[in-house]
Amino acid sequence: MVLLLTALIKREVKATFGRMLKVQAPSLPSVSEGVQTKKSCPPDCRHQIMFPSQIINEIKDVLCLTLGPRDEDEEIQFLHLEGLLGRLRQTLQCRKFICPASEQQLAKCTVELASLLVSDRVPIQGLNCHLPKKQEQQQAKNRLICSLLKSLLSMWKEDFEASVPLQLLFSQKNTVYLAGKKQHEWDTFLFILHGIVEYGLMADVEIHQCLLGLQKFAWPADFSKELEALLRIFISENDTEEPKTLPCELLGQSRGAVAAQS
Repeated sequence: MVLLLTALIKREVKATFGRMLKVQAPSLPSVSEGVQTKKSCPPDCRHQIMFPSQIINEIKDVLCLTLGPRDEDEEIQFLHLEGLLGRLRQTLQCRKFICPASEQQLAKCTVELASLLVSDRVPIQGLNCHLPKKQEQQQAKNRLICSLLKSLLSMWKEDFEASVPLQLLFSQKNTVYLAGKKQHEWDTFLFILHGIVEYGLMADVEIHQCLLGLQKFAWPADFSKELEALLRIFISENDTEEPKTLPCELLGQSRGAVAAQS
């Protein structure tokens, strides 16, 4: 009976993601708009790639395992996620089988995946680094997570022809994953925000507006203060000529150091 109930819940979670992918994301102007060019296959492309629908299903399986019911030992291999992102890149670079609708669904899937990686909700196996200190273990884990996020940032910049709905990173649903979380989730959130700016996917002012929109929701007091600190960081980066903190430098910073930047 329990197995049947779990299977039904998993099926409903997957159906929910399917409906979400079909909903048109609200448009948000991007600094990359107006520079779009029609992509074509690389010169040596042999079209031997996975179909977009297969990649979508693989990502949906990851999302469902993350948010749906699962056994304690149900985890995803880090190498599997790396391989999945590699297959996604190959599918995007070969334009033979991709269409605007499937590419838009892939874009939304990857943003949802990034949100779950940032909040450390994806049950990834193989991140238990054997280091003497817990802080060093967490920093090593962060670097592996950020390597996945860098792959996504690169694909959003180089391989997607469809606009990527990065504003979904700032949805109430995805921000709830961060509220009340630990220091390392805060670090990876900062990492991806600065990465989005560094890769030219959004401007500081666009991120500032998205963060500003989150203030209309009720958050725990500590998280509200963190949002205010983020707002000050992106205001200062937009209005001054001070050097920005690069994503790779954020991994070693404490939350207090980040707030001090503002």
